Amino acid sequence: MKQHFKNLKSSIYSLSKTSLLVFAWLTVMLILSSKVNAQATFPIKLKYKITSYSITLSNSVDKKEGFGWIELKDGNNIVGNIYFQSKSEDDRFGGGDANRPLYIVMHQPLSMWNTILEILRNEKSVFIRAYQADANSPVNTFIETSSN
Repeated sequence: MKQHFKNLKSSIYSLSKTSLLVFAWLTVMLILSSKVNAQATFPIKLKYKITSYSITLSNSVDKKEGFGWIELKDGNNIVGNIYFQSKSEDDRFGGGDANRPLYIVMHQPLSMWNTILEILRNEKSVFIRAYQADANSPVNTFIETSSN
């Protein structure tokens, strides 16, 4: 009986330790995922000039559908990413800490790949812009050109 109690006590301790680690990990992930909104002053309005870009295009594991992204830069600074994939995701902000300034994340269907590349290659002044009214509002993103 004493051994059984000892094993039970050890199991509870182990479970508590595991639960605590899981709770801590989930808490950190929640804090990191809401970090931008927690520190933000609303409305958030960002607009960056795009001076260069790099592309990555791949096929999916099942070879049925591709995916890719375009990294947008202003000088040496990454100011945005456009992700291309079949499933729709919300646009958002990334970064926003001392190591990386706030940047814009846009999602587009893969069918827009050629259109976006054509804009980046052929237009003179291209910008990525985002707006978020408050913490509960979606982030709206735009690719814009200017004749100025």
